[in-house]
Amino acid sequence: MRAKIEALQSGTTRRRISRKNFGSLTIPIPPRDEQRQIAEVIEEQFSASDAAEASLARALRNLKRLRAASIAAALVGDWPEVEFASIIKSLRNGIFASRPTRIRPAFRYFELAQFVRCN
Repeated sequence: MRAKIEALQSGTTRRRISRKNFGSLTIPIPPRDEQRQIAEVIEEQFSASDAAEASLARALRNLKRLRAASIAAALVGDWPEVEFASIIKSLRNGIFASRPTRIRPAFRYFELAQFVRCN
């Protein structure tokens, strides 16, 4: 096909094909029955792709539910409450880490680096 098109092109710096020459090209077309078979195979692939996409969407929804349930289970466990003083040896730099260039947030928090284990 490429050779046919190149043979019909004209021009030296910018090769092009005229509308007339382009219209004179012949291309192979499969018989109707084969076209239907090709279309059926393509439709089967689209159906498989749609099914895979739906399955992936279900898996993502299930993953989100599982993640939320895991976090909830970890946070709502039957854990004993203890005072900070009983589990830490010291708290360095007060409630905030010593970072003068960082703007302190509106709420207070502890960073893991601030704690020293007793045991």
